[in-house]
Amino acid sequence: MDTTENSSWRPAHAEIEQGKSLLAGNRSKWAKLRLALLAALANSPSRSDRELAKAVGTRTNVVQGLLERWRTQGLTTIAQYGCPRALKEADLKELVAEVSAGRLHSLEETAAWVEKRKPGFLLSLSCLRGYSKKMGIELPAKVKPKATAKPKLLPIRPYCWSADQTAELQGYNGRYQQRVRAVLRVGTESLSINKIAEQCKVPATTLRLDLKRFSHGDLQQMVACWEKENVLVRRGIWPSFVKWCNEHYDKASGRGASGEDARAYLRKEHQLEMPLRTMYTHLTQWMLELGIQPRTRARVVEKFFPSEGIKVRSLNLFRL
Repeated sequence: MDTTENSSWRPAHAEIEQGKSLLAGNRSKWAKLRLALLAALANSPSRSDRELAKAVGTRTNVVQGLLERWRTQGLTTIAQYGCPRALKEADLKELVAEVSAGRLHSLEETAAWVEKRKPGFLLSLSCLRGYSKKMGIELPAKVKPKATAKPKLLPIRPYCWSADQTAELQGYNGRYQQRVRAVLRVGTESLSINKIAEQCKVPATTLRLDLKRFSHGDLQQMVACWEKENVLVRRGIWPSFVKWCNEHYDKASGRGASGEDARAYLRKEHQLEMPLRTMYTHLTQWMLELGIQPRTRARVVEKFFPSEGIKVRSLNLFRL
């Protein structure tokens, strides 16, 4: 194709009129553009390609391409738009037979079939889609691969009891059957903690705390945390503790042993370490059982009265 600014070849006036008759009645946008180009050629055939393109509102290479095809392929190229049909009727019939037989399932496979039949001949997917619609065939661009079934993942089990732990939980016959059963199910079943807590009617937060206690200890330690009674009563130390407190109680002053002395006694005689605050709780319980009113510390509350105001004489200082 001549890519210079002005093509040397121009159609005759009679060919221009024949081209107009071929495009008559065509309301396509490209047909109207070509009619305007033919009219510009008829009025002033000596104008350059750039001037013709500017007159009809298109690009110079579009005008040059149309004139080159007109010169080499004849007048019929004026009424043709896009790529000419490259597949013959026999090829189209064979293509329909291939699709009907189920050997072609997508436009990509169709393009490969055409390229194999005509080496070096390539068709775009949009062109093949146009052929398919004209033949009444609907083909997808690509065949989606079949989705493989994903393996079902088992729920994560952070707690899994051993045979000894399971036997220990199963052998419990105390009053906390529901909570122990919930702990057992979490470590032996695949249900979630929330689901087991709902079925066993145990708060989920309580169940999670029980699981931590059991995983870091044993059943006896876990159940001991649930007991509401005094730890000294549970361990059988309470009678000796009461006896020691009675011995160190002064009826005249109404004073008993201090918390530090009581804690030292438990540490020495029973090897029991206890916080000082808990120690005072046990001493208060002993006093209430003995009928002694626990001492209360008087709290001094200072009362502040609103100020009546202080008058301050203002002084104005002047720099001399």
